[in-house]
Formats: sequence, structure tokens, C-alpha cells
Amino acid sequence: MPRSFVATLLAGLTALGSCRHRTWPVMFTGCTAPLPPIGPPGHIELIRSAVHDSLAPDPRIGRLVVVLHWSSDSLDRVAKPPGAFVHLTDTQTHFDTSQSVRTSGVLAVMLSVPQLSYHFQVRFIGANPVDTSLVVRRGYTDTARVFLQTSSVTICS
Repeated sequence: MPRSFVATLLAGLTALGSCRHRTWPVMFTGCTAPLPPIGPPGHIELIRSAVHDSLAPDPRIGRLVVVLHWSSDSLDRVAKPPGAFVHLTDTQTHFDTSQSVRTSGVLAVMLSVPQLSYHFQVRFIGANPVDTSLVVRRGYTDTARVFLQTSSVTICS
């Protein structure tokens, strides 16, 4: 029985391989024109804390709370961005601190890092990335309100 099965399988594969009239399916035939972005350009509002954080676990560490919003008021009233990729890069040593978050509603990301100057970037699929430079202060918990602009959409088939 195994010998006949192998012979049948080999004959079937040979027949499939020798058939030349079949064409391979075309995966991409073209793309639509990009749609315009929704809402004003994305930006970051940094809100500095006026007092030291008495609940900070280490006074040498600064913390940053990231809150996401859509830049379009009407879109932001309907739903918040469902998540984002938050990325801090130390401007001197180029050490990266990253966090990917998937949630709904108000998104708060707590990043605890030493006091340094950072390149701060937030990315979300379907939104234009936003970035800025900032200094995370020792002993303070500051808030970054990130407003994301939905990007133009191109549909390819």
C-alpha cells in the first residue's frame, strides 16, 4: 500500500508540474489614489509638573506619562487611538527605550528613565508619526499629550 501511494503522489505532482497553460495569480494590480489625512497635523503637548513626584520610586528617575488623542476633534469624540508604539532615544548615547501598547480608551504609558535629553517618537499604524526632543527631569512626572493625525490611505489590490 505505501508503494502505490508514493507512486500515485509522484504521478500527480508530475502532472501538476508539466501543465503549462495555467497562469500564476496576480497579487497586486494597482493602488487607489491616496485619501487626504483627517484632522490637523499631529503634535505633542508637553505638560511639565510643577512639583516633585513624592511617589516616585527613585528620586534620580524622571517619569513621563503619555496620553494619546486623535488630532481631529470629531474622531477623538468617537474613539481614542487603540494603541501606539512609544520610542525614546537618548540623544547622547543613542540608547533606546521603547514600549508598545495595545488598549482602548485613554492610553497612559509610564516611562521611567534617567534625566537626559531624548528624541521622543510615537507611531501608530494608520497615523502619521509624531516626534520631538524633550528632557525628562529627575524626580518629576511630566505628561505628554500626543495628538495623532490619521494618515492618508492607499488601497492596493
